[in-house]
Amino acid sequence: MHHSDRGFQYCNPKYTNFAENNGITMSMTEQYDPYENAVAERINRTLKYEYGLKQTIKNTEIARDMTHQAVYI
Repeated sequence: MHHSDRGFQYCNPKYTNFAENNGITMSMTEQYDPYENAVAERINRTLKYEYGLKQTIKNTEIARDMTHQAVYI
């Protein structure tokens, strides 16, 4: 299950087809309202501001390490 807001990256046919072809069920909020997905919005804010993920990532190795750290959290 992948639940998201209705951001264009999640509504993109290439992404939705990929999800469907890989058995991923898509779920989206009714309209963009941060309170409708409050837990995810809070986690994203924590990752961005408290763990330094709100920055330009210089290469894939750093991105991989940061992703691993974020998932571990």
